[in-house]
Order: sequence, then structure tokens, then C-alpha cells
Amino acid sequence: MTKLPYAEILCQSQRYGVEFKRVDAPSVTPSMKIALEDLELEQLAVLYPGHKAYRLAEQINVIPLATLATDEAGQHFTLGNR
Repeated sequence: MTKLPYAEILCQSQRYGVEFKRVDAPSVTPSMKIALEDLELEQLAVLYPGHKAYRLAEQINVIPLATLATDEAGQHFTLGNR
């Protein structure tokens, strides 16, 4: 069984993925595209040690890991019908 570097979150019947990267500037990888398709994810969040949040692709957002400890964390996800 292959171990994927993803966590999958189910919220209001929608699937969200989380991937951790240890690079300064994450880029879209083939495995991200496969995860979006195979796991039928609404969005994929890529957490990294950098300081800037940005959209990497239509369904992929890059989020600084430190942001999760702040009130800004929810701004990077569109969960359910929020």
C-alpha cells in the first residue's frame, strides 16, 4: 500500500485535502493532480514553512504553517456553504 502525504477532511459531505511541503515555494505536482481527481477533493491546501499565502491553481491554495495558529486560518478554506 502506498502512503500518500495527504490528510483528507470531510466537511458537510465535501472533501478537502491537506499536504505538507518543506520547500520555500511549493509548485503543482502530478501527485496533487492525482489526489484532487482520485479523492474527489473540493480543495487542496498545501501547508509550507513560508510567510505568504497564495493560490497555486484553481483548487489548490498554499498556506503558511504559522497561519494555522492565528485567526486568519479560516480565510484560506471555503468549507461547505460558508
